[in-house]
Amino acid sequence: MLSPLIRLLISEPGLLLGHAAGYAAVIRQDASGWPTRLKLRIGWLLVLAASGLLGIALAGVGLMLFAVTGVQHWLLWAVPGLPLVITLVAALKLAQAPPTHPSFARVRTQLCEDIKLFGDELQEPAVRHAEP
Repeated sequence: MLSPLIRLLISEPGLLLGHAAGYAAVIRQDASGWPTRLKLRIGWLLVLAASGLLGIALAGVGLMLFAVTGVQHWLLWAVPGLPLVITLVAALKLAQAPPTHPSFARVRTQLCEDIKLFGDELQEPAVRHAEP
């Protein structure tokens, strides 16, 4: 004996195709924002690394100039300070945006709802034996 779910799928195959198309649309929606978030995160990481290295290099040059000349000019602090401020801003931007985004949250929710809905239908009916 076939379960009502299987009989419905055999008699109405368009329902299964419509449901699969719905899953494809939800997957497409969940996956559409991923490349943008990844590019933004990589961009901030590149800004963080480049400005951090530039700030450290310019601070080293300023320290060497101070050691050679003995003159402590405000530019020796301001020039390396700007890239270091940019590094701080990039670090704060990366800290604000969580590194992980729940992958396919809507798909998981829909799948759980479908399992709850069809869970009873997919289980095999218990075989009842008549007692003598």
